[in-house]
Amino acid sequence: MPEAETDYIFPAIGEEFGLMGTMFLLILYALWTWRVYYIYRDAKTPFTKSLALGLTASVIFPMFVNVAGVTKLMPLSGIPMPFLSAGGSSMMFMWAKIGLLMSIKQENKEK
Repeated sequence: MPEAETDYIFPAIGEEFGLMGTMFLLILYALWTWRVYYIYRDAKTPFTKSLALGLTASVIFPMFVNVAGVTKLMPLSGIPMPFLSAGGSSMMFMWAKIGLLMSIKQENKEK
């Protein structure tokens, strides 16, 4: 693969680690979604529930688009793979989303 370190990291992981590697990666995304579901469920206000839901969707949707694009289920769009693709601004905003989710979780514990 000519540009494995850019937005198309998922096929590079598949090439290096095979089916087990890609399934492990998808399971990690599923576990992350499951943990965020508990943050969403325990959120006290409608705003924090909506915020948690929106932040989760803004991570999971690009993951599905990227995986579907590289597996030829839909046209490639250039959306980076969350937490894996090269690019400073994408990674910065992904970790900002995690910070907001942890803030919601902390707020849930305090109440």
